[in-house]
Amino acid sequence: MNIKIPNNNIINFTIFIISIIIVIFSYQNYSGRNRINSKLLDYSIFSNKYDFVKFNKIGSSVNNNDINLIEISDSKNNNLPAVRIVGNIHGNETTGYRLLFKFINDLCINYQEYLNGERSENHKRIAKIIQNLKICIIPTMNPDRIFRKRNNANRKDLNRNFNLDPDYSYQPETLAIINNTDQYNYVLDMECHDGARLITFPFDEEIRKVSQDHPSFIYLCQEYLKLNPIFQKNPKPKRFNLCYVMGSKWYSIKGSIRDYMYIKKNIPGLTIEFSARKQARPEKIDQMYIEHKPSLIRFLEMGLECYTGIVKTKDGKIINQVEINIRELENKIVNINQDGYFYVFLKPGEYHITFNTSNYNSQTKIIKAPLLNDIVILN
Repeated sequence: MNIKIPNNNIINFTIFIISIIIVIFSYQNYSGRNRINSKLLDYSIFSNKYDFVKFNKIGSSVNNNDINLIEISDSKNNNLPAVRIVGNIHGNETTGYRLLFKFINDLCINYQEYLNGERSENHKRIAKIIQNLKICIIPTMNPDRIFRKRNNANRKDLNRNFNLDPDYSYQPETLAIINNTDQYNYVLDMECHDGARLITFPFDEEIRKVSQDHPSFIYLCQEYLKLNPIFQKNPKPKRFNLCYVMGSKWYSIKGSIRDYMYIKKNIPGLTIEFSARKQARPEKIDQMYIEHKPSLIRFLEMGLECYTGIVKTKDGKIINQVEINIRELENKIVNINQDGYFYVFLKPGEYHITFNTSNYNSQTKIIKAPLLNDIVILN
């Protein structure tokens, strides 16, 4: 049997081709990373520049990238109500990520001008929010795949990973959000997505009926949209002509962050689908921000349109083991923290609130929301 040995020219040519392939692949990989890195925004600059901004790591991704939270508040009172906005849950949906950078920048500039003596109505409005609320913004929940892929590095859809089963195997990004929820007194929550022009609210899973907070969700949507007529007049899908809908009426999903926060943590909120494109064109971002800025400010303001207070005995002892029910919302239970402070978002109106605890007489109060810093005395 004759075996032909390739001559040196063929061997050299083969090595040459393989080398070219390696160089091209390496360049594409490198330039791809550079393109991604060039789009990333340095959210840490705000805490370096402004005393009322904190930049905190709240967890790590699958690939050990930081998941960060920007807190904006000019108060050391840890019992203030808080509002959270989470961006970039799906890595390839980046409009919210870019809009939030502009939003934080505007809030900081306006409040710093207020501190420097500016007293326009807009400055006073922003100051009231920052002095009475904890604003918490998580620019990206999915840092491993930002600008690239929908799912996380484990190929899991993070907006299907908030399972209600406590023994469920959560992704690290999901755990970061869940653990953060217990660190603040959240009264409202917002998640940023792309792929439509629409606002949705609980429930996202079809098996669940209309929630007891349905009127409040409608109020939140209407307040957001009335300041953004361009967005409201161009819903996508077009069949939702009001530009808002209960999530499951669009399509049903299990394990959404919105359902989890509402069912498990008692935090109402909205999902904003900012752009029909998965990533809005860069030249569109400035105009989109102009359209959404008034609505985003209004959303923060609605965090102050809640019923908050503290429960005490007549001799001043704080009570934190209290069941608080709202008659008008099918006896909805209200969150109360270890310091005895309670928080609940209520659309404006009159409500019957009942306070029950062992060893003390129950008490029912009639209140008009919004009402901040109420003091409830139990005998």
